[in-house]
Amino acid sequence: MDLVNGVAAGYAAILALVLLLGSVHRAKLRSRPTALSRIMLFLIWIMLSCQTLSLLVFRPVTFVFHLLTGIGFLAFFAVLSFYLLYLRELLELDFKAARAAVTANTAVCLWAGAAWFVTCFHPFFFDIDAGAATNRTIFFLCCLPNVTTFLLDVVLLRIARKKLRPLDYLFLILTPLLPLISPLLSLIIPGLQMRYPLMLMSLYINNIHINVKLDERLEKTEQEAREYRLRTTLQRVKPHYVYNVLASIYYLCEKAPMEAQRAIGVFTDYLRNVLKTINEDRLVPFAWELDVIRNYLELEKLRFGDRIQVRFDVQEEDFLIPPLTVQPLVENAVKHGIGQRAQGGSLRIVSEKVDGGYRVTVEDDGVGFSPAELERDTDHTGIRNIREALALICGGTVDIRSAPGEGAAVSVFFPQTPAE
Repeated sequence: MDLVNGVAAGYAAILALVLLLGSVHRAKLRSRPTALSRIMLFLIWIMLSCQTLSLLVFRPVTFVFHLLTGIGFLAFFAVLSFYLLYLRELLELDFKAARAAVTANTAVCLWAGAAWFVTCFHPFFFDIDAGAATNRTIFFLCCLPNVTTFLLDVVLLRIARKKLRPLDYLFLILTPLLPLISPLLSLIIPGLQMRYPLMLMSLYINNIHINVKLDERLEKTEQEAREYRLRTTLQRVKPHYVYNVLASIYYLCEKAPMEAQRAIGVFTDYLRNVLKTINEDRLVPFAWELDVIRNYLELEKLRFGDRIQVRFDVQEEDFLIPPLTVQPLVENAVKHGIGQRAQGGSLRIVSEKVDGGYRVTVEDDGVGFSPAELERDTDHTGIRNIREALALICGGTVDIRSAPGEGAAVSVFFPQTPAE
C-alpha cells in the first residue's frame, strides 16, 4: 500500500507543481485572496512531495522518513490555518469575531502541527511506523483542528451567505471537508492515504471557479484605472488650452523674448509631466503633482497676469496620490472660479496630515457654484471623474463646499501611508 500511496502522492505533487507554475505566469496582478491561495498551493506541493519521497525513497531510512512525514504534517496544518484567513479576505469579513476566529484557528493548527511533528520522532500519542494511536485521547485532540476549521468555515460562509451563490458555497466548503473523507476511504481500502491529494483537488476546484474570477476582476479594475489615467491625460492636453499657451508665447516672442524662452521651458516641463501619466500604473508622490500644478499656474499667468494670486500652504508632501487628481481641481478653480471675475481673485492650495491619511484642499474666491447642480453641469465633469478615480484606485473621497458668489473649496482625502 505504500507504493500505491506514494505513486498517488507523486502524481498529485507533479500536478500541484504544474498548477503552481501556471498560477505564477497566469496574471501579473493578484488579489490578496488569490495570493493566499498560491501560498496554500505551495504548501500542498511540499506535503505531497514529502509524502512521495518518504514512501517511495526513504522508507528504509527511519530518521529521514520521520522527518519528511513531520514536515508534511506541518504543511497540512499550515494550509488549514491559511485557509480560514483566505476565506475571511475573500468574503471581506473584517469584524472582530471573524478576526478572532482566524486567530483561534491559527493557534490550534500551530499547536496540532507541532504535536504531530514531535510524535513522528517520539510517539507519545501516535506511532508513525505502526500506523496506530498510542494515546487515543491526545490523538483525538490532535485531529480536531481539521474539524474545527471545517466548522468555522461553515460559520463564516453562513454569515456571508448573501454574498455567495449556492455553487460558491459548495466550492468553498470543500477544502476542509475533503480531507475529512480520507478516514472513510481508509475503512473501505485499508491503508489508503488520500488526505493530501484530496486537499489538492479541493484547492484546484476553488482556483478554477473562484480565484481565476477574482484575478479577472482585479485585471478589469486595473484596466479601468489605466483608461481613467489615459482619459484624464488627454483631457489635460486640450487643443484649445495648447492654442492659448502657444498664442501667449507667440506674443511674448516679440515683446519679451527672454520671457518667451522661459515660458517654452515651463510648457515643455508641463507636457512632459502630464504625458508621463499615460504609462503610470501606480500612485505618484504629491510632490510630483505639485510640480505639475506650479507649471500649470505659471502658464496661466501668461494670460491672466496679476489677476491670479496663488498661495501654497503645503504642510505635507511626502505621500502618494493617483496622478492628476489635484491639478484638475486647480484648473477648475482658475477656469470656472476666479477666471470668471473681471478683477480675478486668489487661489490657495493646502495639504495636511489628518487621521487616517492626508487631505489636499483647493480654495478660491471666485464666482462659486451650487454643489447640488454638480451632476447636471457639464463644466464640472472633472470633479466627478476625480471622485470616481479616487474610489477606484485608492478609496479616497472628495468634499465640496461652495455657493454661488462665495467661492469654492474642494478637499480630497487620500487614505494611505507616507510615500517611501
